[in-house]
Amino acid sequence: SVLPGMPTPQNLNRVIKALAECDMLYATNRNRVQLDLYDENGQHVPLHTYAVSTRLLDLDNRHRINLLGHDDYFLTPSERPAGFVPLISGFEGRVAGQMIDPRLEENHHIYVTGQSGYGKSFTLSQLALSFANTGHKVLIIDASRSSSNEALVRNLGADTVNQNVGFYDLTQGIPVNIFDMAGMATKSRRRNALAGVIAASSDQLGPQQYNELKRALTPIAEHAEGQISLEQILKTIGQDDCESGQTLLLRLEPIFEEISEYGLSSQSWAEFFESAKPISVFSLSADYSGTGYQLADMIVASLYNHKQQYPNTQITVIIDELQTQNLSDLSPITKIMREGRKLHIAFIGATQKYRIKGDRVSDVMQLADTKIFLKPTRDSAEDVRKTLGFGQKKGLALSSMTRGDCFVSGSLFNRDTNCNCSAVIRGSIFDAGDSKQS
Repeated sequence: SVLPGMPTPQNLNRVIKALAECDMLYATNRNRVQLDLYDENGQHVPLHTYAVSTRLLDLDNRHRINLLGHDDYFLTPSERPAGFVPLISGFEGRVAGQMIDPRLEENHHIYVTGQSGYGKSFTLSQLALSFANTGHKVLIIDASRSSSNEALVRNLGADTVNQNVGFYDLTQGIPVNIFDMAGMATKSRRRNALAGVIAASSDQLGPQQYNELKRALTPIAEHAEGQISLEQILKTIGQDDCESGQTLLLRLEPIFEEISEYGLSSQSWAEFFESAKPISVFSLSADYSGTGYQLADMIVASLYNHKQQYPNTQITVIIDELQTQNLSDLSPITKIMREGRKLHIAFIGATQKYRIKGDRVSDVMQLADTKIFLKPTRDSAEDVRKTLGFGQKKGLALSSMTRGDCFVSGSLFNRDTNCNCSAVIRGSIFDAGDSKQS
């Protein structure tokens, strides 16, 4: 609307020259690009136009352009169906997201990735509240202090945190008994569940060692009803004279000493969630060092056992800096990523770097149906571009992302089809505290 209003070609050329010098034009043929059009008679009508960078526009108008072709994914508050989880904002209060139907076994795992300082922790906090608002019990395992009370107040607001979030410092006591076997009627079920929790503390256990661990735990499983103590487990494994049993005992002793020192509640997961707020943050302090990550994996394994007993409860687990966790084939996170949809448990994991393949984080988190990309690290940009299906030219948009910008790739609710459909959409990180979107 500006360029055609220029009264003389001289003025127009000055503007075009200025735009070109500021790297605001995307064309090579005398600063123009040719569009091939056809009139009503089918005659070819070439049109030469200027391709001007959207960086000249304000944020709302950039969003309007980005939403072209995806209007049916962005909903006003009155259009959102029951079970709708907002993931990405457009403009004027419109958001895109997923519809979660508890009657269906769907993959609602999410992978969040992007470089530090561009909104990763903020995104995780908004996702936690969004899932909690749909009736999910949300467990954040915080080993990086990104979900401390101060951080969540900053991201969600003090009133929202006070009403919805409970904080548990695991150095002051673990609020559930992770070795609770109550309700598991058979010996094999108790043995496998207990072995899964213990094996989660080590990513070096192969299938043979895992089977030997189950064999060593058989005596406990035969007689145990309900809760099992640390002393029982260590004593049973210590009686195993084979080399693998003694090696396993040496691996377990440090983490078991930590658990014993800080205390283990007698509460089951069912009892814990019954009284807990919608969002629970289990913080692992620096005092835990390496054993903190082991404990996190044991907690996830124990929760997985609980979900097999209570599959209808909707639960979401969130872990930042996922690269520190056990992601072996036998790990609880891997099991949840592969089988969690059947148990109605969603997993949300985050890392700074992103790879399509080539490391354990990539191999596991590629199973997530939905991926949220913030501005990628320099060595991740190419893999992000390929995942989004962008060509080299369109991939340049990744380098211009600012804090709050994001791309979402996955199953998103479509107004026209009334179901989740595969899409790649650009917008802003959803802000659950934004009054325009409440």
